[in-house]
Amino acid sequence: MFDRALELDSHFHEVGALFSGDDIPVEKLVPHDTVGAALSIMHLKNYSQMPVLEDEHVLGVFSLRSLAKNLPQTKNQKIDPLDLYVEDLLEKIPFVTVKDSMYEILKYLDEYEAVLVGREN
Repeated sequence: MFDRALELDSHFHEVGALFSGDDIPVEKLVPHDTVGAALSIMHLKNYSQMPVLEDEHVLGVFSLRSLAKNLPQTKNQKIDPLDLYVEDLLEKIPFVTVKDSMYEILKYLDEYEAVLVGREN
């Protein structure tokens, strides 16, 4: 099995090969953005998820999946779900670097359907 994995790995490229090399602007949310505002942006841009950053530090991802998973826990709150803050409905997804092999991240994509891509710092 391991030999087969190494053989397959030679057919995949580094994650960074998918990018032009230029920094790509990323649309992001901040912790106190409301669910309603986030959903509006996501609908307009046809996104299923967006990273949530505070001072350029990734806190997690707000997604349709994280909303569906966490919304039942908020049912006792006396607030419209659209007025909740995205920071209360985050999910953690794996971080990979541009040097990681695409093959290595397939397990993350299978489980989380997304990864955060960045540079090692």
